[in-house]
Amino acid sequence: MQNRFESIFRDFVQDFNGKLLPESDFETADYFFPKDNVIAELKTLEADARLEHATKVQGLVADWMRRRLIIVMGRAVIHLRRLNPICQREWISVLQAPVERIIRKANSQIRSTKEQLGIDNVKGLLLIANDGNLLHTDPIDYMTLIARVLQKRNEKGDCPYPHIRAVVYFSHRVGSRDEGHPFWIAGYVQKTDPEMQEFQTRLRQAWLRYLATKTGRSITVQFRDVN
Repeated sequence: MQNRFESIFRDFVQDFNGKLLPESDFETADYFFPKDNVIAELKTLEADARLEHATKVQGLVADWMRRRLIIVMGRAVIHLRRLNPICQREWISVLQAPVERIIRKANSQIRSTKEQLGIDNVKGLLLIANDGNLLHTDPIDYMTLIARVLQKRNEKGDCPYPHIRAVVYFSHRVGSRDEGHPFWIAGYVQKTDPEMQEFQTRLRQAWLRYLATKTGRSITVQFRDVN
């Protein structure tokens, strides 16, 4: 069942001359932009994952203390960047696992859609919308996790997620941790792809115009391109 945001975004895609891809017995992506040769899959972060994450971190801290990697007396604030490198890697692994599941699923859906449409040279775009997850309100940190996953290589030296050429992490009502505004952060797997960069810029501009028309007010958004 679609949530309200996904319904709004579907209307926007059609307004932007994109096609809604029908559901089938096979995995499919959500949208196709034929003029731009782009298939896009939208993933929405709805649930606030702070409590779940805090529970996992508490388990990590207990294990680190048992292994004498850290010493904590009473209550203390744990900062990732100040931890032992072993602890840093294990904490990042906890943060990164859900991101990798999103990317793995989207890569499979985009690949399957290419096969169903009979087109191989189309570019895959992953859209991740934050519609309520207050754990990931620092868009740069979240895009760093995405980059870590997409920079992985298998035994042959290949990326395990080759069908994702670019990623956008954005929100329309959740503010960023520092600025407090909705955000739009674009990232590219291949830096030398001006067509994809230009498409993402047009998509962002059209999305802001669409929101302004729907709400009757100008929308201030923090945006940035990340390579």
